[in-house]
Amino acid sequence: HFYEKLEKRSFWVNFIVDVLTNPSDHKPENFVVERFKGGLSIGGWSYRLVAIDNDEALTTSSHRCLVKTQSTLFLFPDSFLDAQISHQLVNQMKKSFENGFVTKWLEELKEKNQRYTEMTRRMQ
Repeated sequence: HFYEKLEKRSFWVNFIVDVLTNPSDHKPENFVVERFKGGLSIGGWSYRLVAIDNDEALTTSSHRCLVKTQSTLFLFPDSFLDAQISHQLVNQMKKSFENGFVTKWLEELKEKNQRYTEMTRRMQ
């Protein structure tokens, strides 16, 4: 299976981003597998997962109790999902929260959403 050759870190980064951004169209063709030199695989080549289409993120549903998330990553087998997230990635995520990155990002998203709402209101 192709997923057995993937670098776990790239999978988990994309998985966490999908959990945070709630994509509605992360189908297989919205990812590429990039080959790079190094890593842990035999022969010196490793493979990482790269998201290439994130235009339908932060989606909402018209139903109050329904989450409209579609991500191919959520369909990976349990054997792959059981792999632990590296301590380095966990520490990176903690730093992102501690230095206010996530809060700033959410504030910017809220501001952009307000501008888009105002713009669409004027266009009507």
